[in-house]
Amino acid sequence: MEIFDYDNILLLPRKCRVQSRAECDPSVEFGGRRFKLPVVPANMRTVLDEAIAVQLARGDHFYVMHRFDLDSVAFAQRMRKAGLFVSISAGVKDSDRETMKNLDSSAVSYRIVLTKADQLEPADIPRAIAAAETVVRKHGAAHPGVMATSSETGHGIPELRAEIVAAAQG
Repeated sequence: MEIFDYDNILLLPRKCRVQSRAECDPSVEFGGRRFKLPVVPANMRTVLDEAIAVQLARGDHFYVMHRFDLDSVAFAQRMRKAGLFVSISAGVKDSDRETMKNLDSSAVSYRIVLTKADQLEPADIPRAIAAAETVVRKHGAAHPGVMATSSETGHGIPELRAEIVAAAQG
């Protein structure tokens, strides 16, 4: 099998609606807030840390803090105190139960979204949601519903977008 890369292929568009990329608007609106560019970084310290999250939030860029070595509660409190929005990605693991407890006691609301649902058998997705909802019921600041998503298959992505808009609208 022959492998092709960008040195082997040149794509020439036959039709273009704009003369320049400067005419394109990559911004997205969630509720009443317009973000310049949505950012979902890799889980690497060199890609996104707290300082970069603050910079993105101040610059009106939507982001997802996808760090596992982060004190999520302290991060959320610092962002709120600075008047910035908070967006954290975390799973329901033993190590996260304490974070959820602390978010509850700090009255910082959150929602559980299961990612990588494509790695489960389709019949197992409802069971995974039910198991996570059992955990969520014990936490007062948590949204009662749990969603499952997959960027690979698109499962749950339209519903997640709708929920983000609804949350942003308050």
